[in-house]
Amino acid sequence: MSDNSTKPDWSGAASELVRAFVQFPSMEDRLRVLEKLCLSLEDQLYPAFLQILLMIDLHGDAESKRLVSETLAHAVSIHRLPEGKVSAWGSSTPADSSRFGLRRSLGPLEYLCSWYAQPSALQPLSGAAFRTAMSGLLSLINTCDQARTLYQEKLLSEANAPLTGALTGQTRNGIGELALHWQQNQSPEQCINAFLDVIGSQQSLSDLGRNPFA
Repeated sequence: MSDNSTKPDWSGAASELVRAFVQFPSMEDRLRVLEKLCLSLEDQLYPAFLQILLMIDLHGDAESKRLVSETLAHAVSIHRLPEGKVSAWGSSTPADSSRFGLRRSLGPLEYLCSWYAQPSALQPLSGAAFRTAMSGLLSLINTCDQARTLYQEKLLSEANAPLTGALTGQTRNGIGELALHWQQNQSPEQCINAFLDVIGSQQSLSDLGRNPFA
């Protein structure tokens, strides 16, 4: 997109979200703010929500990151984490549909892994863009011990669950390796490498991808 004036103001949206979190000490109030934001994004919830989280990681101070990460932890703990739709891979469980078939819902990290590793309605994501985005998300979540622990458990549960149609076996295995390295307190870069080692170099889609997070 050549006209920068038409680009969404992700930085502004991130700032508004953080300001709202600062105003509300109650975790439930913060979660309602987060859900209101997600409702306002409508069909663009993902990858827009990823953009906002990455802006907070890039430009937020330590307190801002902590507030957001704590709120995500609460959302994970009560199963209210904002989720994005991805093309399903053959589950017989009913779900809403798209021109790519049935779709399932995933949280931010799983969604990003799926976007990189599997075909979807989105333009393919480059390897560099995947690294940038995943590193930012892991760094943001790492600012809260509870968020880190809960999300590690969430990823392992996703990796070990029966096939639901959202993720291929290879993607699930990659997510599992990422989570295991994360549990061992390895760096975001090491966790990302663990995922990519499983996915392998055959991901030709990534060679044609772009970086929407630039």
